Amino acid sequence: MIYYDLGGRRAALVEIAKTFVGTPYVLGARVKGAGIDCASFLGQCLIESGLATAESVYGGLEVYHQDWHLHAPDERYMLRLLRHAQKAMEGVASKSSRIEPGNLLLCRAFGTRKYSHGGIVIKWPMILHAIAPCVRWADATRDPMWAHREIAVFDPFATRTG
Repeated sequence: MIYYDLGGRRAALVEIAKTFVGTPYVLGARVKGAGIDCASFLGQCLIESGLATAESVYGGLEVYHQDWHLHAPDERYMLRLLRHAQKAMEGVASKSSRIEPGNLLLCRAFGTRKYSHGGIVIKWPMILHAIAPCVRWADATRDPMWAHREIAVFDPFATRTG
């Protein structure tokens, strides 16, 4: 994989993510400053950075229910993200992970077998994620939502080689 950043777009995605800090967590919402959930937080950051369109992120998307991850037959969260970013790695959050700013993270939260929560890397291990009560900072190697949990890392700026 080659990691690249055309014209500071990686830094721009990070700055866009920061503008959501303090936005209340509201399941199914996607309005900066008014309400957003973790999936919409990732989607809105991709849209505002020009890496995706609203139609490609939300087209045909059903509303997530609070316990959707307990009953989902497939990896819905991850499959939607794969439209916009290449999977870079899977593992357990650790300080030594090579994770770039602007990478998108998913974790298997709440004891589920499906990826059910997402965030954006600001500077590893610091991330931003939407969780009650609002979009906030977290150290992914210490926060109970992320630490010692299986994560998947996606890079919207990666390209395959060979």
